[in-house]
Amino acid sequence: MASEAGGVSPLRRPNPGLAAGLSAIPGLGQLYTGHPRKALYYLFWTVFTIGPAVLLIMAGQSIGHGLLTHGSGALFLLIALVSVFAFIGLFLAGLFVWASSIIDAYQSAVAMGAGDTERAAQRRMFRL
Repeated sequence: MASEAGGVSPLRRPNPGLAAGLSAIPGLGQLYTGHPRKALYYLFWTVFTIGPAVLLIMAGQSIGHGLLTHGSGALFLLIALVSVFAFIGLFLAGLFVWASSIIDAYQSAVAMGAGDTERAAQRRMFRL
């Protein structure tokens, strides 16, 4: 049939814009394009990078307050410096994976629309 050119039925031609938009929740765009393993990959790595970064800052506030009330200013500054760098690293890594999930969902939908299921199944990471 002409409507099934490229071996992909019209029902399996995901909208690239919708796939990218759904990836505002990491992995949802990959589920939409029919790639549950990639969805778990992006969800897992986004949650386990941004999540600890947020928990680090929240825990650091109470630890820092305790150190300052006990007069340990130098230790407070050292711990604060290390935790800020750890937060920035984890948070940026999480944003990188999140952006990668959006790009991957978009490019997978485009590849599926072109009938290239092999390229659609590949995992992509964001490049600057």
